[in-house]
Amino acid sequence: METTAMKSITPAEFARLDHAALIDVREPYEVAQVSVAGAVMLPMSSLQEHLAELPEGPCMSCATRARAARA
Repeated sequence: METTAMKSITPAEFARLDHAALIDVREPYEVAQVSVAGAVMLPMSSLQEHLAELPEGPCMSCATRARAARA
């Protein structure tokens, strides 16, 4: 299996990407506090069950980047 290093991008860089999907891997209680417009919420706790739903080359988001890196 090929792996790639996680790359951080700014919101402006993300906005310039064609067909990019932003996947928010935070838990529902975290999203209730602060949400990201346009992000698809797919909590890390259920990510494994929904891998087939992920688009090609998704951008992952979380509060501290730790879960995004694991995802």
